[in-house]
Amino acid sequence: MQSTVFPVTWISLTYLSGIVLARYYPKDAEFWFELVIGSAIIAVVSIIVRVIFERSAQNPSQDESDSPKTKFYFFLPLLLLSFFFGAYHFQNNQPDFDDPYYIGWYNDREYEILLTGMVSKPPDYRDTYTNLTLDVEHLDQLGKSEPLEVSGKILVRVNARENYQYGDYIRVRGVLETPPENEEFSYKNYLALSGIHSYMKHATATFLPEPRGGAPIKIAIYDLRDQALENIYKLFPAPEASLLAGILLGIETGLSADLQQAFKDTGTTHIIAISGFNITIIAGLFITLFGNLFGKKNGAILAMIGIAIYTILVGADSAVVRAALMGGLGLLGRQLGRRQDGVAS
Repeated sequence: MQSTVFPVTWISLTYLSGIVLARYYPKDAEFWFELVIGSAIIAVVSIIVRVIFERSAQNPSQDESDSPKTKFYFFLPLLLLSFFFGAYHFQNNQPDFDDPYYIGWYNDREYEILLTGMVSKPPDYRDTYTNLTLDVEHLDQLGKSEPLEVSGKILVRVNARENYQYGDYIRVRGVLETPPENEEFSYKNYLALSGIHSYMKHATATFLPEPRGGAPIKIAIYDLRDQALENIYKLFPAPEASLLAGILLGIETGLSADLQQAFKDTGTTHIIAISGFNITIIAGLFITLFGNLFGKKNGAILAMIGIAIYTILVGADSAVVRAALMGGLGLLGRQLGRRQDGVAS
């Protein structure tokens, strides 16, 4: 049976091609936006023309509007729209390091600054330090200028003895740097995937007497995550507890260096890294459980909700969100009765 490449596949490919073009042919976001508007107008006109063409066909049996060539001509403007939108979306989300109200502008200034913000992700506890992701709100250059309202995310390395949680408001003091990179690994590119372009390696932190911020649903889920981690360490000995925490919750900080190296040597790091592997297991579990309890339709809806909650639970980084979206689309296609296609997959 001949495989068919569906329109969504072509749209996805042209969107990705637009991102690649914008990556290697940088232009202002306004330039790509103008092309998006132009291609959108062409797409709307082509749709109107096709509707008129179909309605004016005197003999439906001889209507050529459904021929492959005709479909392609009318579908081409949509591909152009997808292509230019991918380029615009990429460029529009690049940080503006020339903007003094963006935190990245203060990288590598070689003097201490004072930053105020909210802890926007669960803390990453290590043996000798703790990594915090901070949504910065205010900046004080310690007498060099008036305090400013700024925006952006930074990674802060603070003392390991303090306990932090999502939603805490803190003030940190230190020198802001560009994340390092070398021939073997680019920490800069790794953090950029999470929208982080600034790094405070040695920081002192002070808690602020502010009510806990953040989204209430995230607070509830992260509190559940902390409780689950505590129960895992109560029920299982090391290193089994650390391994289970890595597989279920995406918390790898408890794994010893030797054990992590063993996973790398055997090519099985995907087991402890939250990815499509974990999402597939969770999705299958939710589909079976909720399908048996609430029926196929309601079970699929609850399964998608469960995947979304699990995505937030394990940190919602880019790889997990991508895997969750694919899992959710797979569930939706199954519910709608869409057939599987190897090329589109």
